[in-house]
Amino acid sequence: MARQKTILALFCLSCIIGFSPFCYAARPADNDATVSKEPLPSPVHFVIEKKSSTVEFEAKQQDVPTRGVFPVEGTIDFDPNQPEKSSIHVTVPIAALKISLKDARDLLFSPDWLDPERYPVATFQSQTIEKLNDTHFIVNGHLTIRNNALPVRFQFTLDTFNRNVADAHTLLNISRLEYNVGKGQWRDTKSIAEKVQLTIVIHAIGPGEPRRLKNWFGLKKPTTHK
Repeated sequence: MARQKTILALFCLSCIIGFSPFCYAARPADNDATVSKEPLPSPVHFVIEKKSSTVEFEAKQQDVPTRGVFPVEGTIDFDPNQPEKSSIHVTVPIAALKISLKDARDLLFSPDWLDPERYPVATFQSQTIEKLNDTHFIVNGHLTIRNNALPVRFQFTLDTFNRNVADAHTLLNISRLEYNVGKGQWRDTKSIAEKVQLTIVIHAIGPGEPRRLKNWFGLKKPTTHK
């Protein structure tokens, strides 16, 4: 209980002094989405850019929100006109969590919570993708946390799509208890709520930007000899 109060007090203090350690990727409004109409290979293969893609979680401790951010890796094969040919695979490295409070980080990395030493990644694999309109799609797939793979269904917004880049965002609410996150005394939801909101922002690089893709992998540009 003392540890819970310490974490809560530190978080409230950080809010009072205006400290914010998180970088939020800007998302265009839905009516600003730009989806290319040019003929493209089906599906287009994209690599998710880790530096620009995030999963932000928000959990409430005694009704006070606590937030943290994970980077995102993975690949997307996507055709907005033939979503049945599309697939999404995402990997989230748990140990790369960014959160302002060391006590909160230590708690989340403990065996009762995310335990990255034993479960280093969370993953998502799509099963089906359905088109609602040019910029909105429904995804069915499996989200795996702590080796617990459970079905999830959510809607995402396609903000940008062409051969160079794909940008998308979504919100997803999950139950931490269903994934066995927060064991033992932490299963009591009076202290920390069961529901966790995930805000996912994806920026992916397509085949039209080979130089940027090389830089993402950390490869050096070729030397030009005169």
